[in-house]
Amino acid sequence: MNQQEQSTKRAAIFQDTINGTNDPTPWPVTMWASSGDTIWTAGTARTAGEDSVGMIYGPGETIVHRNTIAGDTTRATESFAIRPADGQSPMDAMLAGIEQWNHRHPDRWDTVTTPGEYRMMDPTTGRPLPMGWSASLAVAASAAGRLDPNLLQASLMQNAVEHEPRPCVFFLEDNGYDLMVFSWHRNQQGLFDAMSFKHLQYDDLSMQVTCISHSEDMRESFPAKTMSDGELLTQSRVYRDEYQYWRERDGGPVVQGMTGRVMRSGLLKPGLEQKPLLTLNDGRRAPDWNEFIDRAAISILQGRPVSPTPTLPQQEQPERTAEPTAATQTPARTDAATKQVWPNAWVANRLAHTYILHAKDGRDWPKMIVGLPRGTAIDGQDLTGWATDMFMSAKNRRQKSEGRAVNLRFRPGTPVELFTGRGTERRTMQVDPQTLVQAIAAAQKRSRDAEQTLDTASVELASKTVEESWPQIERMQGRFAEYQRDGAYKPAVAMKWARRLVDRTAGPDKDRWTSRQRRQAARLLIQELAGTQDPTRSTDETRDRPAVGQAAPEAGRTSTPTSAKPDKTTEQARATGTTGSPSPAADQETESETPEPARHDGPERRHADLKSTLDRFRTRLKENLDGLNTTPPASGPDRNRGQRKTL
Repeated sequence: MNQQEQSTKRAAIFQDTINGTNDPTPWPVTMWASSGDTIWTAGTARTAGEDSVGMIYGPGETIVHRNTIAGDTTRATESFAIRPADGQSPMDAMLAGIEQWNHRHPDRWDTVTTPGEYRMMDPTTGRPLPMGWSASLAVAASAAGRLDPNLLQASLMQNAVEHEPRPCVFFLEDNGYDLMVFSWHRNQQGLFDAMSFKHLQYDDLSMQVTCISHSEDMRESFPAKTMSDGELLTQSRVYRDEYQYWRERDGGPVVQGMTGRVMRSGLLKPGLEQKPLLTLNDGRRAPDWNEFIDRAAISILQGRPVSPTPTLPQQEQPERTAEPTAATQTPARTDAATKQVWPNAWVANRLAHTYILHAKDGRDWPKMIVGLPRGTAIDGQDLTGWATDMFMSAKNRRQKSEGRAVNLRFRPGTPVELFTGRGTERRTMQVDPQTLVQAIAAAQKRSRDAEQTLDTASVELASKTVEESWPQIERMQGRFAEYQRDGAYKPAVAMKWARRLVDRTAGPDKDRWTSRQRRQAARLLIQELAGTQDPTRSTDETRDRPAVGQAAPEAGRTSTPTSAKPDKTTEQARATGTTGSPSPAADQETESETPEPARHDGPERRHADLKSTLDRFRTRLKENLDGLNTTPPASGPDRNRGQRKTL
């Protein structure tokens, strides 16, 4: 790393310190000054307390912290209080305190107008830094997919071994994904007395190395003794083979053949520069992970982004321009000119798969791999099975944890990288964010339109489910009625219950009943049992709507319970699932009775038995078939012999 790159990195680390990312203080930073690798930050204490270096302060005091760079962050090493004299500004008091206590004269200093949003000037480019060092490391790690997959995997594997205590023995299996490390502990006399173990595994989807097993599951301690290099290698191999034996035995038939043979092994000693995993079998050498990430982060900060540059959720708010011409504009005009509309789309919760990115500086960043909805197409290319890797905002985390749809927001003008496949089969492409959002919306609309088209097979499957699982259906109807009365009815849970029964009836054969037909059959069951036209809506939304098979009250009239018994025509209508006009006598009797007080405990449970329920499904099936004979089939026949009818 040359001097210019060092200057950019230093400024980015200082920006994190000013904004409270590194060793934050209980109060916001209002002033700063720097000299070399040291930055002083000052702020006013709000309450009494003790800071991280042991200084006691009181409310209203201005405290200055001296921070020095330590790797990718800074740490506070000293603090002192300043008390400006009459006519002395707080900045002058801080500079005087630095000279008094640290005997240094800073070469740069400034005040912070908006705490947490300060932007340092890059000494190399002369432009404000787009983000701090911590964020740039996370972006660089996310953009590492531009590397050759084999080089990326080797670089991450070696980086994982670097964090294990030495001396250690490693075993890399022939699949290239499983790495086992045995670290040996020496006591004060230099004798070996314990061993720790980790099983590391590479995930080529999130491009990270994770620990899937460690020494808590396999502890080994022994009397202190001397061990040669050969003994360390031999004993580590014994432990490795024993671990694999127990792993296969406890895993059962599922893991048979899952363990591989050792492809590479070696002994890494403390104090030596040993990076054997960077050298591939074909002679190529992978880059050192830390060096690669540092170079990529600096390129991003200097305006030479690693293609593509993922968008951080913390950077979603656009900055206001600092040009002199902006000061002459009215506030409303300035806001309108600087406001950006971020293309966004909603996707189903199940399409977002979360994971944690462990950045080089030790910070953890929540991320998600989001699969595109089925049928998404751009320029005629079907992108079903493609996905994008994104940082998660706080709203995204809440949406995912609550099971709601997840909102994807893309920075305007920044290409979005899509990928499919893993490892050497991984393919990528870049698309315009607005084009991607429009393609997702179009695919979702086509899916909704298809869901509104009722298949004959869906009605047949719902009827078959009622016949084969009537006891469960009857209990489910009672539960739905209780939940609706208590206001605890949850459409998503009801859909899961119904889908479970439908799937059990349909069996594992997906060629006979498609997923869409199974969903429609589950919806038909819910409509029949819960009395809701749209099972995806809550009870409050459907409480005022008539149940399936019930007529809506006429305008201007209040529907009230009556004691009139149904006549023969009404009984026939119930048996066939059709509605007819009530007899005049029934109308007169209804109007003459005193209405009961309105009840607000939810819809009444409709009486249903196996025969009447099946009759209603047969009627629905007959209507569907009659419609097929009189209505030309819609475009795009499905897998059920092209039989489709719009509800």
